[in-house]
Amino acid sequence: YPYGLRRWQPKLVRSQTLTVSLNCAPTMPGVQHVRPFRGPGLDGATHVWALSCPHAHVTGTVQHLNVSEGVSLSDMHIDCTGYHDHVYGQGGLGQGIRKLQWGYLLGDDWAAIWHHSPLKGKRGKQHGAHDHGEGVVLIQKGTNPIIIDGPTVRADTKHFSRWFMRYPGRITFHGSDTQGNPVEMLLKNGPAVTNSPFYVRTESRGTLSIPGRGTLTGKGYAHTLKLSRLRWPVLSDLVLMAIQDVRADDPLWRQ
Repeated sequence: YPYGLRRWQPKLVRSQTLTVSLNCAPTMPGVQHVRPFRGPGLDGATHVWALSCPHAHVTGTVQHLNVSEGVSLSDMHIDCTGYHDHVYGQGGLGQGIRKLQWGYLLGDDWAAIWHHSPLKGKRGKQHGAHDHGEGVVLIQKGTNPIIIDGPTVRADTKHFSRWFMRYPGRITFHGSDTQGNPVEMLLKNGPAVTNSPFYVRTESRGTLSIPGRGTLTGKGYAHTLKLSRLRWPVLSDLVLMAIQDVRADDPLWRQ
């Protein structure tokens, strides 16, 4: 069911339903990359990032119905390029991490996926926030993936969301592949399209320059997650939605 805000708290709109049906067909079959999503936690816990379908042809439908009146408020047909991944781990995601930033760029036959997780305190200063704290992966049709671990990252964080959360408007990655070739990726993030007290998502455009492959230009999304804010009192409608009870007889519930 959709949600509406009432007195800054989310309320189910049971007179309406939102139904999404998507098919994600990989455009580069067999290409799946698994890597650490962030450096090991203080207790040794690791978190795995599975790029299960970094480039796909996505088709499907999105339907928004007003059930009480029997009318369709929106009926969308999806036919586009898409991206899909999974993150899972052994412990708290935020241990030793100030914030997490990650995202992707997509082209006609390639996907560039990146992540950056500045570490807190001395550990971050000693390791330069590397230790699998950041990286870039280029997956292109017909070629082997290019992986850049521990690139130098410069982020301009002068933009603020409506919840006064800083997020980068421009990010640069400098590193080298396994052959020692220099690699540079430049990202420019637009205005926030998703806002919460602890999370911002923005549209992203950028270029990736690699000797022998030229310059690739694409677009995608960038995410910034400020983990320390998750310890604040429950302020966000996203958190409240996550703990919303589901009735056992709910016709839309599937286990």
